[in-house]
Amino acid sequence: LQKAIVLYQLAQRWRGYYARYIESGKMYPSTSMYDDLSFAAIWIYIATGDENYLNDAIVFYDQTVSSEGHVNPNPYMFNYENVVPALDLLLYKATKDPLYKKNVQDFVREWMNTKSRTGDIIYTNKNLAKALPYGTLQHTANAAFLTMVAAKNVMDSKFTLYACWARNQIGYMLG
Repeated sequence: LQKAIVLYQLAQRWRGYYARYIESGKMYPSTSMYDDLSFAAIWIYIATGDENYLNDAIVFYDQTVSSEGHVNPNPYMFNYENVVPALDLLLYKATKDPLYKKNVQDFVREWMNTKSRTGDIIYTNKNLAKALPYGTLQHTANAAFLTMVAAKNVMDSKFTLYACWARNQIGYMLG
């Protein structure tokens, strides 16, 4: 925990995109930072209960939404470049703010809807959900994980429905 706090303080002092300074930054460029700072702050808040970290998480969340928008071409992608879906879930658990709850519910419903209202999620002929435009399995696996956590903490009912969807997606990926 102390190392996480020191690292968070370092990130506060030396703001910028890590990808400029490391070799793998060419392959995995970073186009956002506020969602990462918010993610770090909310986890430290969960570990310590220190309200200052919760306040930081909310401020950074607002900055990522207002200044960076959704950094991916698809806002329903939850991956290394966009942790906003996880932030919505963690911030809802911490604050009970209905905005975060709605965002989590929208995320889950978009992934589970075989007729995506936004067109950002498609289903294969064998019912694997994929995020456009890339459609890699990391997005589907992350969505299944977030759906399971949301089913327990955010979604109002029908846990079995969400659990079955997530299990089917992971089962398809594993063969």
